[in-house]
Amino acid sequence: MNAFLHAQEITNTDKNSLQIESKTKTVSPKCLIEGGNEDDDRKRTEVGIGEEVELTLTGKRLGDVDMETIEWVLEPENLGAIEKSDKEENKSTLTINKDITQNTTVNVRVKTSLDDEIPERASLTFDIFVPSQIKAEHSGERVEKFPQDKEKDKAGASTRLILAFHPLNVSFSNVPIIERAEDPPNFQPPHNPGNKLMWPDVRNGFRHDNIGWKWAEDIHLKDLQEMMLP
Repeated sequence: MNAFLHAQEITNTDKNSLQIESKTKTVSPKCLIEGGNEDDDRKRTEVGIGEEVELTLTGKRLGDVDMETIEWVLEPENLGAIEKSDKEENKSTLTINKDITQNTTVNVRVKTSLDDEIPERASLTFDIFVPSQIKAEHSGERVEKFPQDKEKDKAGASTRLILAFHPLNVSFSNVPIIERAEDPPNFQPPHNPGNKLMWPDVRNGFRHDNIGWKWAEDIHLKDLQEMMLP
């Protein structure tokens, strides 16, 4: 009898009796670029702002849980939102807050009718990342209405950049990004980034960011050649 009680106690407190499994909605850009295992990548606990993660309560004691008592808890709660599934009572979706401005962590816990029996269950921790770096490649294309390659008698230059938002081990494809000018006072020529929202693709890329400079339409190369410079 004592041996049976001891075995039952181990079962109830076993870390696998109830646990949270996670699966990101999107595969990380790094996995896509390097050709990694997508199923393994979706199990990552490093996520970007705006990412969505499917949460599943599972384990040996799941059949003993009163499904109506399942309650998902986010700590701190302002770092995201959890929505319970309408179809599967042991599932929910975590959406990371898009307005987070610095890297941080969030914990997910779940409360059930078995809390009195197995109260010490580890929470699931996610490391949240914000975009920290932008890398750009020239596309080889020129901006429309700017001087084009081999075009004569027009002064100016432009390019269309292919951007990549880092880090690539998380996805930013669910959050819009807007460019801000941080030029020093009296910077010339004036820099107007506009207010266009950039939505990164599944590889955290964006096509295209236009940069360029040109003289007014009525100024030609001959005018520049004759101009007195300081």
